[in-house]
Amino acid sequence: MKILFWRIDAVLGSVHLITHQVAFSYRYFDGSNTTYPEQSGGPELAQSEALDSTDYRNQQAAINWQWQITPQWKSRVSSTWFNREDEYRSPGIVPYSSVPANGANTDFTRTSST
Repeated sequence: MKILFWRIDAVLGSVHLITHQVAFSYRYFDGSNTTYPEQSGGPELAQSEALDSTDYRNQQAAINWQWQITPQWKSRVSSTWFNREDEYRSPGIVPYSSVPANGANTDFTRTSST
């Protein structure tokens, strides 16, 4: 897992009334796992050693800008982005007539701005 965070603060003007703040963050997380298929009986009762497997990757980023125009007026603009990719594979359960081999590929993205 990697987490990055940057923040830049700047004060403009001699009276310090106009202040800008910019913040950016990024997060990355990936991994994989294996397990016996559900209802296969697990390591002691399964008729096959074939395992379900999953590979995944999450990423998210955000940027935020604040502007203190006067002591009574502060404006803010922000945007976020999230992405998850997931690949699931299952060999099924012997004799494969009730639970055949299956899988799924998912790619989900969400963005938001305010």
